[in-house]
Amino acid sequence: MIRTANERRTLLPYVSLLARLGIRSTIRMVETAQFVNILTEGAFDVVFGNFGAGITPESGLRGRVHSSSASSALTNWPGIDHPAVDKMLEETLGARSMDELVAAARALDRVLLWNYYYVPLVAISGPRVVYWDKFGRPDEDPPFRTGFPDAWWWDESKAQRIRDGVAGEDR
Repeated sequence: MIRTANERRTLLPYVSLLARLGIRSTIRMVETAQFVNILTEGAFDVVFGNFGAGITPESGLRGRVHSSSASSALTNWPGIDHPAVDKMLEETLGARSMDELVAAARALDRVLLWNYYYVPLVAISGPRVVYWDKFGRPDEDPPFRTGFPDAWWWDESKAQRIRDGVAGEDR
């Protein structure tokens, strides 16, 4: 079940690969109100969506994967009710060092993936940024923010290259 044409475009190759394995599937696009109603009723086999997560795990994960939220299809779409997931989530949220956090988060990830609650289709690394190269900017971008527009400045020579039609050359 999907909500947008962009989601369909993302899923089509996956559906094609499933067909090669002998798994017949269909994509159903619904409007948002239908989507919410179908989620609430639990009347779906698979839902397409993103599992956006913060840089470090946050307490909002409890609503998405913990047994206490299993009956809430609006937040815990797969209805996860598994003691190992609960334990790994608590270990992750209670980590007191980076080593503990990494170990617990990896264990939680394994339990979620091995039980096929979530099937990752798309992984995007780095910030989603498109820019017109007519600005000067720092040599290194901050790791989790673009710094735009605060750390950028107008660069007349780059802007001239764009006007002259040579935008793809050295930055």
